[in-house]
Amino acid sequence: MMGKIMDEGKYAAGHHRPGQRFPEVFSENSLVISRSIVGIKPELLATIVIHYIYIEPLASRPVLVGRLHGKAVSLRTYWRRIHRAHCYIASKIETPPAIAA
Repeated sequence: MMGKIMDEGKYAAGHHRPGQRFPEVFSENSLVISRSIVGIKPELLATIVIHYIYIEPLASRPVLVGRLHGKAVSLRTYWRRIHRAHCYIASKIETPPAIAA
């Protein structure tokens, strides 16, 4: 418990949900990804947020997308949106000058 309090601060004891750790946000690629999602459609952003941030069973994720974005989606549409969001992000990523040269 002391380790948890040291890691998460004084509110750790009341926190019952498992904490997610995102070590990739400290990498050099996080800013590139952050810049690439500017202008993404709201329904794709809602799907990406549900997919990568929330800890939920797969069956309930399309329902959460519906709550977040306002329109319920099927599981098939959910996976299609994930693919579309990945394609959008990949198309907007800037190639660093060191790699392009």
